[in-house]
Amino acid sequence: MPFIDVKTNVAFSKEKADELMKELSGSLKAIGKSETYVMCAVNDALKMRFQGSDEPMAIVEVKLLGKGTKDGYAKVTENICGIMQSYGVEGKRCYVKYDEVEHWGMDSFMF
Repeated sequence: MPFIDVKTNVAFSKEKADELMKELSGSLKAIGKSETYVMCAVNDALKMRFQGSDEPMAIVEVKLLGKGTKDGYAKVTENICGIMQSYGVEGKRCYVKYDEVEHWGMDSFMF
C-alpha cells in the first residue's frame, strides 16, 4: 500500500519518468514492501528553490501503511537518493519524507 510521490524541478520525458517510477517502486524492498501495491507519481518541471538555488532538487514523499523503523527508513532513503542521483538530483538536494498511515483502503476493503 505504499505511495511514492516525487516533486522535482527536473524535467523528464515520459519514458524517463516511467523508468524513474519503476526504479522507485523497487526501492522499498529494503523494508519488505513488494512492488505489487506500490503506486508512484512524478511531478516534474516544478518551480522550486532550495538553499537559495534552483539547481536540480527533489522531495520524495513515501506514505506507508503502519510503522517502520529508523534503520529501515535509512536503507530506503539511501536507495531513493541513489536512484534520484542517477536522474540528476544529488543526494544533498533530495529530501525523503515518510508518512505512516494507520488506515488504508482499496477496492472497498480496509487493510
